[in-house]
Amino acid sequence: MHSVSSYYSSYYYSDDEGAKSPSPRAGRRSRDAAKPSREEGRVNKASKTSKTTTGGSKTAMAGTGGADGNAGISTAEKYRKARAAHASGDVEAMRAAHAAHVENHAEAGSYVKALVFGGLDGIVTTFAVVAGVAGANLSTGIVLVLGLANLIADGLSMGVGEFVSGKAELEFMRSERKREEWEVDHAIEHEKQEMVELYTAKGMTEDDAVTVVDIISKDPKLFVDIMMVEELGLNPDDENESPAKQGLVMFFSFLIFGAVPLVAYIVSRLAGVGGKGGVDANFAVSCAMTAVTLFILGAFKQHISMHGKIGSIIKGGLIMVLNGGVSASAAFFVGLFLRFLIEEDSDAA
Repeated sequence: MHSVSSYYSSYYYSDDEGAKSPSPRAGRRSRDAAKPSREEGRVNKASKTSKTTTGGSKTAMAGTGGADGNAGISTAEKYRKARAAHASGDVEAMRAAHAAHVENHAEAGSYVKALVFGGLDGIVTTFAVVAGVAGANLSTGIVLVLGLANLIADGLSMGVGEFVSGKAELEFMRSERKREEWEVDHAIEHEKQEMVELYTAKGMTEDDAVTVVDIISKDPKLFVDIMMVEELGLNPDDENESPAKQGLVMFFSFLIFGAVPLVAYIVSRLAGVGGKGGVDANFAVSCAMTAVTLFILGAFKQHISMHGKIGSIIKGGLIMVLNGGVSASAAFFVGLFLRFLIEEDSDAA
């Protein structure tokens, strides 16, 4: 068995003018492979009738995008429907999803991760502060001071962190693209050989790998895009994302959802009702509002990332409620423990 490197070298030979063209051996191999056997001929002939009769139904199915509400959908919506079809085992729904026309416009879905992650982190962090202060039996004013200070500081930190990490990733991706483009310009045969080796390692035959690489390398941009995915594990579509927008989405999501545990305290303070602090009515309302919001965020996260099954969505919401409850309970008991320590020190003094 000859190596891929020697195979790829023999597949091409230099003519008198130095241009690369298929070798005679490769040409004969391609022509032999292109000739159908008698058995294949009979199978192909028999399948023509089937293709003719099913062609109309396939065309009709592809044209039902508008009737099914799939025409002009976004890429995120298309794959959401495909995931839901897979989860339910609905083959027709899967075909309808793939037959839909996808509009080529900016995807709001690229910022969903920052929205959900920022919201979850904001509400859990702030609620933990509220629970800790309640466990320590401190006043409503202290809840607001610590809660709002944590909300602003953590929100800024999360937003800036998302921006910096996104910018670093984007810069790395662009530098790798420039390197790949430079290598394609100056050593395309070497790059093609690397791609052949990658495809043969995945199980393709050498003939098929060479054919595929020859086809995709005719378009330099497409070739570089595929190399970034296959060689580096980078998604070229991520280059269109804006780190600044992602940072802003993270920041405002953290602020908005993180303020939920403080709403009851803010309203009671503005109404002049106040509260005795500790485990009071404000804390009970805060717990209820936080639990509902956590459930909604968890269910939404499960809905967009996994399946459309109701059971799976409910499970995602309950997991987030459990996560918030465990975090808040830990903070509450830490506050309670520190309160006893402080009271003992005061009594001893």
